[in-house]
Amino acid sequence: MLLGLLGRPALANPVNAEKLMSGSDHDGWRGSLETRLSLSRGNVDRLDFSTTGALQFLTLYPEGAGHRRPPAPGTPPFFRDRWVLITNGAFVRVGSRDPATGTVERKDIVSRGFGHTRYTRMWIPRLGSDFFAQVQYNELNRLEVRMVGGLGLRVDPIRTRRFQAWGGTGYMVEYELNNVIEGDPHPARLVNHRWTNYLVLQLMVANGAFVVRNTAYAQPLLTDFGDLRVLDALQLEARVGSILAVGVDLETQYDSRPPLQVVPLDLMLGSYLRLGFG
Repeated sequence: MLLGLLGRPALANPVNAEKLMSGSDHDGWRGSLETRLSLSRGNVDRLDFSTTGALQFLTLYPEGAGHRRPPAPGTPPFFRDRWVLITNGAFVRVGSRDPATGTVERKDIVSRGFGHTRYTRMWIPRLGSDFFAQVQYNELNRLEVRMVGGLGLRVDPIRTRRFQAWGGTGYMVEYELNNVIEGDPHPARLVNHRWTNYLVLQLMVANGAFVVRNTAYAQPLLTDFGDLRVLDALQLEARVGSILAVGVDLETQYDSRPPLQVVPLDLMLGSYLRLGFG
């Protein structure tokens, strides 16, 4: 039954870990808990409910470090060290729609999840290194397991009170085990070496009460740049201090070479509620 329902979403695209890492104006521990609901309709109806927990530990540079002139009040500080652990679990209800009648013919519920850990050391306020590992699965995309490990450089070129930009580039190795269908040339088990890149642009309005953020990932295969995975996520978020945030996001995922019966492009519009502590 699932094969007909699974012939829509894209495969194992990047996880938007940057969205789940919160800033802080003090050293020490900080955590958050987020729930997200998203819905897409068309040839396939999809209702996605997920919960994410994040825990991080920060050490900060002294106030004013990394700036040629004293920064404006409210400018986010630079961190020196950051340890992050993120876990996510989701249930997805998928239903195929009859194009002639518009009625949903059948429904099924599948699950997905991931765990992500990262250590970032900023050797100077605007330049540092990332070390990361990740494991995930996704029944919706016939991904039984994906394990990732890598390292790279991180840059933080723009940091003002209203606008920030940061990004990174590096190397990662991934192992995948896919539940492929008969006749699919896509290998069930593979090991890839990819060039991973990300860029985040963030605008803060009304002293950070409203945030607009765009996060983009691109991960081409090192031996064949035509094998490319891309994720772009646009967020609109309202915050009540550091405790509560509500927002909407539009996420676009693209896989240039997915398995058979899995389309390369996936769009998802969702809303979320996040509680912070620490």
